[in-house]
Amino acid sequence: TEGEARNFAGRVPVIIGDATDPATLRRAGIYCARAVVATVSQDLINLEIGFMARNLRQEKRGLKPLRLVLRCFG
Repeated sequence: TEGEARNFAGRVPVIIGDATDPATLRRAGIYCARAVVATVSQDLINLEIGFMARNLRQEKRGLKPLRLVLRCFG
């Protein structure tokens, strides 16, 4: 929620939006990110976020591989 997001302000960049949407990932700085952490309660959504992030990074040549941390308990 927005209240929770404000607790992180200043320590961790926080973007509120749909992380499966490429526009949200771009706004969050996917091309300069070193890692993506996806920990929503639905495993398939976490996988979709990871695949989308990786695919966006592969569009730009010369970038280091993206580290993914995905919550999957299925």
